[in-house]
Amino acid sequence: WENAALRAALMNRQTLSVSLLDTAWTVKIDSLPGAKSFPSYSVIPAEVVTNSVTGSNNWVMLNRGSADGVVRNSGVIAREGVIGIVRHVDDHFCLAMSVLHQQAKISAVLRGQLGSMVWAGGDPSVMLLNDIPKDIEPHVGDTVMTSGYSSMFPKKHIIGRVASVELPKGSNFYAIQVKLAQHPGRMEQAFIVNNLFTSQIDSLQMQTKNE
Repeated sequence: WENAALRAALMNRQTLSVSLLDTAWTVKIDSLPGAKSFPSYSVIPAEVVTNSVTGSNNWVMLNRGSADGVVRNSGVIAREGVIGIVRHVDDHFCLAMSVLHQQAKISAVLRGQLGSMVWAGGDPSVMLLNDIPKDIEPHVGDTVMTSGYSSMFPKKHIIGRVASVELPKGSNFYAIQVKLAQHPGRMEQAFIVNNLFTSQIDSLQMQTKNE
């Protein structure tokens, strides 16, 4: 019973998503004695207006803007996976850099190891996971999730599953293909995720640049 209670307490510290009709939000639930719970993200539901997948640098337009609380560098997710990062915002619309963009890099975790997701072109349903060292033992079917180390995306949101694993000759890092959980060309709705503490995080990080 003690182990079950501890496991329940640890699980309750994870992110809880709540949605109501035309609004949604995400809160952190911290069940440890004396700890405070607080919202980490606001989540804005949106519809996809336009979406490209065939270029080398693809974009997603959503029908939410600054009037709805959208800010630049917000993450964009779907229930099944990660979509992109907001780069341009006007009053009622925003443009998100798709994960299918050569400048998009998504911080990810596989078997506890931090890596970086990028798209190399070609198949829009497959991305590459870089920086996974050879002392890790990845397997086809392993789940790849957001790391939470970036302020753009909440921790442990699914990105996809390992489709192939190769260790190039002479390399210390695997070449890993990941099948995206959310096909970028097959989505009508999305959620724009605003980290409510981005300004504080950025301010602290700026202080280290001159040290």
